[in-house]
Amino acid sequence: MMKRTILIAALLVANLCTANELQQQYEKAYYLETAKGQPKQAAILYREISDLDPTDENRAVIKQSLMRLLGIATAYKSDDTIQECHEKLLGKTGSTIQELVDATKPGGTIHIPPGRYEGTISIDKPLILKGADRDTCILEATADHPLIFAGPKSDVTIESLTLKSQLKTSERTDPPGCTLVAQDSLVRATNCVFSALGDAKRSPSAMLSTGFSQVDLQGCRFEGYEYAIEYANGAKGSVRDCSVLNPGHCGITVGNGCEVEIVGNIVAGSRYHGVRCTGGNLIVKDNVIIDNRNRGIYLGNKSARGEVSNNVIVRNGAGISAFGSTDVEIANNIILRNEAAGIDTRGSCEIKVENNILAGNKSGFVVYEGGNNRFKIGKNTFWENGQASNDFKLPGSTIEEHPQFKDPDQGNFAVGNSNVASAKQGLLDPAPLAALWGKYKEIVK
Repeated sequence: MMKRTILIAALLVANLCTANELQQQYEKAYYLETAKGQPKQAAILYREISDLDPTDENRAVIKQSLMRLLGIATAYKSDDTIQECHEKLLGKTGSTIQELVDATKPGGTIHIPPGRYEGTISIDKPLILKGADRDTCILEATADHPLIFAGPKSDVTIESLTLKSQLKTSERTDPPGCTLVAQDSLVRATNCVFSALGDAKRSPSAMLSTGFSQVDLQGCRFEGYEYAIEYANGAKGSVRDCSVLNPGHCGITVGNGCEVEIVGNIVAGSRYHGVRCTGGNLIVKDNVIIDNRNRGIYLGNKSARGEVSNNVIVRNGAGISAFGSTDVEIANNIILRNEAAGIDTRGSCEIKVENNILAGNKSGFVVYEGGNNRFKIGKNTFWENGQASNDFKLPGSTIEEHPQFKDPDQGNFAVGNSNVASAKQGLLDPAPLAALWGKYKEIVK
């Protein structure tokens, strides 16, 4: 027993000596860097310290050394060393990503290795957050502050990360506790996963863009949340090649004064609406909008403007609903097997409906609050709807023939009926929709 105690004591003394020696080596390096103007010689010593395995005694000096080495690498624009420092700081010293944000000069890149990193992040400068792999690089927070807040005048790129968050309390905060909040900033998110940690009420939004922001989302996946993607108060941006799945209330919301392009996405499984536009300007093109309980696309209550074209809108409560004085062109869509109307509108709307195929809906085209009938209905194809139209007589140009889709179960909505095809009804380009359909079938297996 006595020998064991002496051995443990000796080991502790050895570690303390090592820590003291490391501190002396760090101070020597710091002197070379700051007093002697020899940063390259200092970097050699900093690196020797940073290569050691961390212990409780030496972790602090390793962190100090890595931060100094990072500063030197940044000054000399040594990208490999910068990445090495980031990986070691996060992996060996318990540093937070916020610490790296604070230590990185405007325009720099923060390299995030595989791992799970907790804590919120605020950014007020141009910066790139780049994960090694989106499935294994996970940023997570339970907080009433955004997981990532891109503040005014920042310019942020987020690549290959999984982002997870939920609220800590029910208190309202400014900015709100969403996963990503952009306020008067530029943000690009590419190849990321946004995943609600809690239920939809605890995870209000994956992305909230507000004010004079421009947020572009590319190749991302959104799962859960109450409102998955929100553009508000005049924000602009785009959502491309994303999967927006199972939101509590709405998949993509375009608010008053906003301008958003929604192209090539899957929007599915909402308990209310897939896409909603209230007073904004939107382009909705080449999307599969499917299995949303209330409406596939909701245009109102404040009047929406824009274009809805070349989409497959299938198995929603209603396909497209227009309210207020909405002025949107609805053209060349497949609107199929919706539980209520394929398209419903109000007489005050100025929608233009042309070259769509409406098939298998409870009603094809429904007019509520008729009155002025400011909308315009051109040539469309109707087939096997419960009723072709309600409270409106379709024009004589209407085609009532089977479109003969090539393989609708596999998402091939190319038209086989020559009369329908020659009239350019339905999708102008079926190929991207077939690819999205296949992707959706893989998701819901």
